[in-house]
Amino acid sequence: MNIAAVGRLGPYEIHSKLGEGGMGEVYLAEDTRLRRRVAVKILPENLATNADRLRRFEREAFAASALNHPNILTIFEFSAVDKIHFLVTEFVDGLSLRQRLGRGALPISEALDIAIQIGSALRAAHEAGIIHRDIKPDNIMLRADGYVKVLDFGLAKLAEPGAVATGLASDPEAQTRKQLQTQSGVIMGTVGYMSPEQTRGQNVDTRADLWSLGCVLYEMISGTQPFQGDTTADTVANIIHREPVAVGTLRADGKELEPIVSRALAKNADTRYQTARELVDHLKQLQRRLEFAAEATSGEARTVVYDSAAHVDPQQTHVAWPETNATPRSLAAPNESGAAAASQNTNGAPTSASRPRVTIVWGALLIMALLAAAFGGYRYLANPGSGRINSIAVMPFVNASGNSDVEYLSDGLTDSLIFRFSQLSNVKVSPTSSVMRFKNSAKDVAEVARELSVDAVLTGRLMRAGDQLSVSVQLVDARTQKLIWAEQYDRKMNDLLAIQREIAITLTQKMQLQLAGDELGIAKKYTSSNEAYQLYMKGRFHYSRRTRDDMLKAIEAYQQAIQLDPKFALAYAATAEVYNSMGKNPDLPPKDCIPFAKQAALKALEIDPMLPQAHSALGDSLALYDWDWAESEHHFKKALELDPNISYTHVAYGLAYLTAMGKAEEVVAELERSVSLEPLSMINNSVLTSAYVYDRKYDKALVQARSSYDLDPNFPLARVWLGFALIANGKYDDAISAIGPVSPESPFGWMSVVVLAQAYAKQGKRAETEQQVAILRDLAKTRYVRTYYLASIYATLGDKDKAFSELEKSFAEKDCFLGRMAVDPSMDPLRDDPRFKNLLKRMNLPE
Repeated sequence: MNIAAVGRLGPYEIHSKLGEGGMGEVYLAEDTRLRRRVAVKILPENLATNADRLRRFEREAFAASALNHPNILTIFEFSAVDKIHFLVTEFVDGLSLRQRLGRGALPISEALDIAIQIGSALRAAHEAGIIHRDIKPDNIMLRADGYVKVLDFGLAKLAEPGAVATGLASDPEAQTRKQLQTQSGVIMGTVGYMSPEQTRGQNVDTRADLWSLGCVLYEMISGTQPFQGDTTADTVANIIHREPVAVGTLRADGKELEPIVSRALAKNADTRYQTARELVDHLKQLQRRLEFAAEATSGEARTVVYDSAAHVDPQQTHVAWPETNATPRSLAAPNESGAAAASQNTNGAPTSASRPRVTIVWGALLIMALLAAAFGGYRYLANPGSGRINSIAVMPFVNASGNSDVEYLSDGLTDSLIFRFSQLSNVKVSPTSSVMRFKNSAKDVAEVARELSVDAVLTGRLMRAGDQLSVSVQLVDARTQKLIWAEQYDRKMNDLLAIQREIAITLTQKMQLQLAGDELGIAKKYTSSNEAYQLYMKGRFHYSRRTRDDMLKAIEAYQQAIQLDPKFALAYAATAEVYNSMGKNPDLPPKDCIPFAKQAALKALEIDPMLPQAHSALGDSLALYDWDWAESEHHFKKALELDPNISYTHVAYGLAYLTAMGKAEEVVAELERSVSLEPLSMINNSVLTSAYVYDRKYDKALVQARSSYDLDPNFPLARVWLGFALIANGKYDDAISAIGPVSPESPFGWMSVVVLAQAYAKQGKRAETEQQVAILRDLAKTRYVRTYYLASIYATLGDKDKAFSELEKSFAEKDCFLGRMAVDPSMDPLRDDPRFKNLLKRMNLPE
């Protein structure tokens, strides 16, 4: 059907048709609620009218919508209007890889970059249990800014065992069988990228996607499909029985890629790449090797530093020997045979113009590699050239271990270095919440530096094998694109703490920073137990995920760390922070967590009275539960005095203390400060919306809410506060639409029910409001539901007695949000009632 003629589907204004395929027509549309362009895919009638297939498709789309990755097309909504079922996704303004291939094969560097981004998307999907099953150039979009987007994960098969049997996913072989029965030429593009097991109709796993990516990579390099035949049957036969022509014979500079492509296209899945992470790692290694070789041919001089007392100066290359130790490492990354890459032109031979210099440089490097093997390690240091570095981003360390259980180490090392550098008053450090957005990203250093507004970028790679730990780091001056410093650490796991401190101290030297006496915390030893520190890092890793299960795992890790080192103040403070968060989130009644937070914070201060994290956690607990406002303010101010750059302190000070004091304008200032410190923190951005609402700046609240939602549409709290902001601006239907169908059991799901209830109450729709309240009361039978929000709903309805009844329950429960009634607009109908003033008095709040 021609949807363009219809003109509108719910809140989506249809503009033009973008295309169509086997899974429906796609239209460009505008989301009138959020004023953004989206793509709307209309499902074909044969799918939409089959209830069982539709239900399975909806479940797969729901699972895919949980994928949050820069290289995966974001799914916003799956809905229906007048029996028209449609999927809403982000709109990608660019061209497909198929269109790009229409102009011929790609340069090796471009093909590598695209393959790495596709592989990163597959890694995220596979780790979430989702197989794409249809990776091909048509499903890959290239944006003008260099981003690659993989489409149609909504049509994927869930990988968990039993998914088909339980109806969670569609029959994994039905689509393949149907395709192989289609006439020649219709589905050649898809069949040409199928793995052998897929063409045979066998069960497939994530390795089938890696085969398809190998096919796409082959085509990007050669300009042709690896198994192309005249008919579908010919193509299938080639896939099963024949080896493709080696890419190195099709173009000279494709030789380097042969080992990777060959392994990706292994017909036996057991000899193929086993994970996307492994494939991406090899692609990145080759990318770095080629970049290194290209730089060598450019004639730029380098300074290479080794550990010894000798000094050599062979013409263009300066060799010196510093004080510390490292273990042997080859300077250039090895290729598949273990040999170092040499400088070549596109035909594979050294250029005549650069041959004499390349001989000198590589000869010197070979001598140094041998010396490194003899003396035990290397460092690499180039002249900074741009002087002092005033800002830095520590990028997420790459976990090269091929083991997700080691992820906490790579993320933890990143977080720890950021934490240490944040204690320097004379350097700006991008916060963890900002840099983690670039995890698994294929963006280059220059682009990252531009987005984060920093002078330098530190990248790192971590590999663990048993008790052996290998950590490599590189510091790049983003202003000149020069490598300032690089080092490889091959140590035992029990050296992790020492490695971290050494990196921090060395970096300050390379950045030409002088440490003041009160800034020596960058090298401070928070614990002497390496095992305790690893557990602390594991706790931080789980806490960053913010689910209830992860927060419980974080507490468990911190407690284990404390058992190993009872004087580990930072672990006590972190424990307090988690317990406070659980009291503020819809997880546990306050009595089951906040007293434990207070206890842990007090213990941390007993050990280290100058630990800012402990002061802020205690200030939070005292405001949330004890309503000891004077002591709370004292500890918050002490925390800010010790370290004004911890965003948690500003958030907690604003929402726990200042809101209760009725200082809405100051709440805004604290929350704005928190966002300036962590611009990409979804929590900070979401709660800033609440600050604007409390200060009656409703226009600003809506702008901020939309900005937060656009930052990550999958973040539940962003959607909740978008709903509240729309209500504050009188856009009740838009708020209901924005929340959409909601499962109360989902994270913050009951908060979405509160938004719906408030919107209906504002419209005077009592029956609909009571229906939402009934959902909340039913939920309260099995889990904690904040009675403060029930009071706010009844206040909006004008039922003062019921509102005060719920507020009394909140008072008895010591509800963490009860102090917010001092500024919350939803409580305005109650303010003139003596019972409201009496409640403020009992909480020791200003009337």
